[in-house]
Amino acid sequence: MLGPGLALAATGHAAAADPQLLMRPLVFLHASAIAAWAGALLPLVVALAAGGGRAALARFSVAAPAVFALLFASGAAIAVVQLGSVDALWTTGYGRVLAAKLAAVALVLAIAAHNRFALTAPVLRGDGRATRRLVGSIVAEIALVLAIFGLAALWRFTPPPRALDVALPAIEVHLHGEKAMAEVVVTPHRQRDATVEVEPLDGDGVPFRPLEVTLALAPAGGGMEPIRGAATPGADGRWQATMPGLAAGGTWTIRLDLLVSDFEKAQLQGEITLPAP
Repeated sequence: MLGPGLALAATGHAAAADPQLLMRPLVFLHASAIAAWAGALLPLVVALAAGGGRAALARFSVAAPAVFALLFASGAAIAVVQLGSVDALWTTGYGRVLAAKLAAVALVLAIAAHNRFALTAPVLRGDGRATRRLVGSIVAEIALVLAIFGLAALWRFTPPPRALDVALPAIEVHLHGEKAMAEVVVTPHRQRDATVEVEPLDGDGVPFRPLEVTLALAPAGGGMEPIRGAATPGADGRWQATMPGLAAGGTWTIRLDLLVSDFEKAQLQGEITLPAP
């Protein structure tokens, strides 16, 4: 029962969310509660189908409400952190998977409530018809549990909204050279890339349209090859480029190559300070 809780608390994507001092215990409790509840279903249905299992059913019926309460409370807290906002429940892939999972959980709760309040007492009195109905009901519950596990597996392909690309404060820098200048705006993103906007200026500070704009960024202290990219012109005269792989904060050297004509190139260079990812 504790194995799934420990495993997911150590490696699960939800456990890696901040604040980890809260999320790791919540994931441990959630997974352990799932193991305690779902793991009891198959042995219980086998025992009941074989004509026994009444003592186990009595214990399960007492423990189940507490397990469900722990399961619901921990799951709700994890969902709040992972979603970040209510509208993410229907505007993101992660939220839609969660909504489908909640619908399946609601069906399980309805079956569990029927089993607890309508069938458990007759079965404990030895009612054979109620026992057969309870066995069929628990089998349906197991099928829904498998469906819930399948839905949860889809989260491997749908990042939680908290991890979606979010822009950080933009960084502006003026690059000055002998033949040209440029106003550069670098907008880092939490997905560890950056959007770069470049406004080329001639030697008098007047905007002009070069034939080509290319960029290169590298940590000022060295240690890795520059990240290179080509910018594309926009309707407003600014050039834009997406620079992937900006995986560390600190001071970076930015180099800008402006192809002024077929035979003339202006090279500008400066430094920017990126926030820690």
